[in-house]
Amino acid sequence: MTPRPPRLPPDEQRDAIIDAARKLLAEQGHDRLRVVSVANELGMSHANVYRFFPSREALMDAIVESWLAYSRAEVKEIATRSEPPLNRLRAIVLSMHRNAKRRFREEPNVSELYEHLHGRRAESARQHIALLYGLGRELLREAAETGELAVKDLDAALRLVHAATAKFTTPRLIRESLDEDTMTQLSQVLDALLLAFRTDPELLERSHPDAR
Repeated sequence: MTPRPPRLPPDEQRDAIIDAARKLLAEQGHDRLRVVSVANELGMSHANVYRFFPSREALMDAIVESWLAYSRAEVKEIATRSEPPLNRLRAIVLSMHRNAKRRFREEPNVSELYEHLHGRRAESARQHIALLYGLGRELLREAAETGELAVKDLDAALRLVHAATAKFTTPRLIRESLDEDTMTQLSQVLDALLLAFRTDPELLERSHPDAR
């Protein structure tokens, strides 16, 4: 067991637990990660870990949340740029895919955990998806107000963006296409889709009659 370190303030203890768990996750994978191993890594009791994370699942959520934080900060920065809304939407989707692909290569075990939690719609994954959907809808609303968006049904437009980009935003599909030039593929998909959004008011009616 690692010698017991000096007691840290609560926020720093929580961060230290996440860092230790992330280190062990990288070495062992999420199936073998145990709270007692994290406690041993830090020289504390497992009861102290449970003070901050009431379950192993809550600790895993926190690992993924820390992993997603950088990408989320970049997405929020892009959303506030002084560019046309659809350009910002395009940049956000590209940024999400680029960061996810890089992290899937650099931290495969954390990526595997996110894929697992994404499939279960765990809290970290659910909140991340909700944020991205909210930003996407807000940008489409801005585009409609400025006349940049020709289609009328914002929710149907957002569903079409999701369907068209699923290969580039779904964790399992990102992992399966790591060796492909998916940035070029995604750029082409977005360019075609957003051109149609700008110029074709009947796009949604033709692509999905129920969108009316």
